[in-house]
Amino acid sequence: MTRLAEALCEVYDFNPLNFMGKCIKNDARGSSLLGDISDEQSGSLTFNVACVEIDSKQTKIGLDMRIPVTIDKDKLIEKLIKALLPYDLNDQEFDYIAPFYVPLDSSLVTTLLSAYQDITNDRSRPLISGGATFARTMNQCVAFGVMFGDPPDLMHQANEKWELSNMFKAMDIHVEVIYRLCANN
Repeated sequence: MTRLAEALCEVYDFNPLNFMGKCIKNDARGSSLLGDISDEQSGSLTFNVACVEIDSKQTKIGLDMRIPVTIDKDKLIEKLIKALLPYDLNDQEFDYIAPFYVPLDSSLVTTLLSAYQDITNDRSRPLISGGATFARTMNQCVAFGVMFGDPPDLMHQANEKWELSNMFKAMDIHVEVIYRLCANN
């Protein structure tokens, strides 16, 4: 969508189109608009135009930002509002779930990770996601899933699939996690 906006804003003078094509551009980190935003715990901010609605009365641009855990959301929104002003656009917060981080050395994460490692022998660093999961609404909760290095990652893509053998391995890991969490409490 933003690539199209970059091309179209060269032909049409329309503030929402200009904002997307000249400020956002094709930048999944929001750096062209907000600067480089990241932290050690969660990495870089992710940013995308999630939807655009245009009718005869108004234009809505839905922005989806996954904000790193140590970044002040209000200061970030101030930057966004300043960037919107030259295009006669305004900000209206639709939905917000605060970022959440459970340290890697917490008993919860070490239990999850040790069960995974004991079954797979995979000692790689765990992945951290900015996804808007249920875990962000609860205290001391993480969204735990398993990924294995060998199959291609088709998550959220066309023809999403996973080998049955990986499903069984994932079930074994989850059973072990449940046992360890229940046995230790």
